[in-house]
Amino acid sequence: MTCRFCAKTLTREFIDLVNAPPSNSFLTREQLNEPEVYYPLKLFVCDSCFLVQIDEYKKSSEIFNSVMFTFPPFLQPGLRMQSNTQIR
Repeated sequence: MTCRFCAKTLTREFIDLVNAPPSNSFLTREQLNEPEVYYPLKLFVCDSCFLVQIDEYKKSSEIFNSVMFTFPPFLQPGLRMQSNTQIR
């Protein structure tokens, strides 16, 4: 595996969190009774640029589906207002 930033070979394991389901891939009602897919969750750190990155086992298009969380309409005006607020 090579670094996504500087293309050096990654050899240093930063942390191994074993296996986990995709964090933002929500299940449909039909999928709730099916076994959930888990992927290895191992992070590496680049010895050259110190970027911490995960090894890619599957492409994101293969993991994530069209079922995504969206904020309900009654919260959207507040989210727009918050995103326009500047920190002073």
